Amino acid sequence: MPTSKRYKQLKLGVDSFRSHYQSVVLSFTIKRKSVSGILKGNRVDWMFQSDSPAFLKLVPSGILNKYALWWDMVPKDLDKVYNGIFEAAFKAGYDLCEIDFEV
Repeated sequence: MPTSKRYKQLKLGVDSFRSHYQSVVLSFTIKRKSVSGILKGNRVDWMFQSDSPAFLKLVPSGILNKYALWWDMVPKDLDKVYNGIFEAAFKAGYDLCEIDFEV
């Protein structure tokens, strides 16, 4: 096992970070409103789909890609959505970060 992977596991307290996501159920909150949905894709390009009212208010299509394009104004609380997805995935043992830190 490479030293960097072992260090990352020990440092973050997670046994195994998986980099491919196939229908991973995630739940988090935005302004005290529950959001649940499904994460699909991989570390480089993923998609989160939800039909929760709090999510649909910010993302009317119900689908948020990692690299979403916005033709109009970017939703005000979009950073909270991305942070919620990243934190929920981390708690579930999935790593959404593209950068691997070497020791």
